[in-house]
Amino acid sequence: MKRPGLFKDKKNVAILILSLTTLGGLGDGGLKGELDAAKADIEQLTLVKDSLAAELEHVEKERESLTSQVRQARADLTAFKEENEAFIQLGKLAKEKEEAEAKAREEAEAKMKAEAAQAEAVRIEAEKQAANQQASAPTGQFGFASTPAAPVEGVYYKNCSMARAAGVTPLYSGDPGYGRHLDRDGDGVACE
Repeated sequence: MKRPGLFKDKKNVAILILSLTTLGGLGDGGLKGELDAAKADIEQLTLVKDSLAAELEHVEKERESLTSQVRQARADLTAFKEENEAFIQLGKLAKEKEEAEAKAREEAEAKMKAEAAQAEAVRIEAEKQAANQQASAPTGQFGFASTPAAPVEGVYYKNCSMARAAGVTPLYSGDPGYGRHLDRDGDGVACE
């Protein structure tokens, strides 16, 4: 059996073994270096992952806080809108009340003016009738009418304000315009 030329010399075999061993050792060293580098990368990535997880947790908490604040702001806004609507309604009611009171005042003033004008007309008519009666009545020894003037029929005062406006207060029982509704104490003198 013939040996190949490479293995003829022991020296070549030794070089070959030494080369293979060196290459194998270098190969192991390269793999070990790659393994160490991979471990370092894994550690670094683990740190980055932990940092990102902590940051994610912080962001989640902040998101929950902001969500809670948004809910509270919406609730506050709703309450504000309801309160604002209530104030608007109160304002409308106050305005309507003020307008109704102003209208009632105007109507009362107009009614009082009309009553005063009516009372004045009644007073003037009563004075005219009294003057006509005095002028037509025969005078006595002292220049006065011998008979008292007859009460004027149809004179009516709704209240003492109308009688005062007509200038005929106080009214005595039997006077034109006297009425029991004007004489509160029943002594025969009204609008005293």
